[in-house]
Amino acid sequence: MTAWAYSPKSTNWVTVTFRVRCASPRNIKLSNLTLFTLTWGGLGIAAVCLTMSRPPVILTDQHPYHITARSNNRDWFDVPMSYCFGIYINVFDECLTRFNIKIHAFVLMNNHFHLILSTPDKNVSAFLKYFMTETSKGIGKKSQRINHIYGGRNHKSLLVSPEYYALCLKYVYRNPVKAGICERVEDYRWSTISKKHNKLSAYLSSPRFGHDSLIGDNKFEYIEWLNKNQNAEVEANIQRASRSPIFKVKEYSLSKKRLDLAGELPTRGVP
Repeated sequence: MTAWAYSPKSTNWVTVTFRVRCASPRNIKLSNLTLFTLTWGGLGIAAVCLTMSRPPVILTDQHPYHITARSNNRDWFDVPMSYCFGIYINVFDECLTRFNIKIHAFVLMNNHFHLILSTPDKNVSAFLKYFMTETSKGIGKKSQRINHIYGGRNHKSLLVSPEYYALCLKYVYRNPVKAGICERVEDYRWSTISKKHNKLSAYLSSPRFGHDSLIGDNKFEYIEWLNKNQNAEVEANIQRASRSPIFKVKEYSLSKKRLDLAGELPTRGVP
């Protein structure tokens, strides 16, 4: 923080800089400015106090979102996964009509979920408020928990290119594999990629503006690509990018050409 100071012994204003520690400087917006005065080292200091809050949600119908939310204290959801998955299916069923959402991928883990979807009506905030409330009610009623079901706020990240969409899609579907629950993505039951058909899989649709253009139409190659390990550095970058309002991984990209899904991810920079 920078303040402007005036010394009674001088007719000049001087600049005094204070170092303020902040965990996530990129996620700060200035929502309030407060002017105050104090005395420091013989200087009369006029300073500006900054109140920090989360950035506004980007509402759009042009790009999909990657959304993730974790249970309170990272505890398990405390209900059988089959019952829990059924709650999500029922709430999605209602939200498809109520909010006109388009689901592209969903994976339910023991203590969090990953969702990729589009909002043609630019209403991701309204959808999430309802979705989080209703799923929390359903899980809480079954588990008889009186505490919050979800821990903190959800994270939303815009996937603004086919490269980022493909990177994030693979990261989402490989969550159960990374956790050691299964060996292949299609073996995980509580996912829209599961080989065991579920109602939610029938709700899947493609993004309207070609974000899945690198994926291709060959289902076998698609599954094999998903089952190919991601580079650890790529994975770490994706995880960080998922917590930003706009998903961006500078170090890695997919080919601009039609992706050979059985191949390695190219490592060319993203413009």
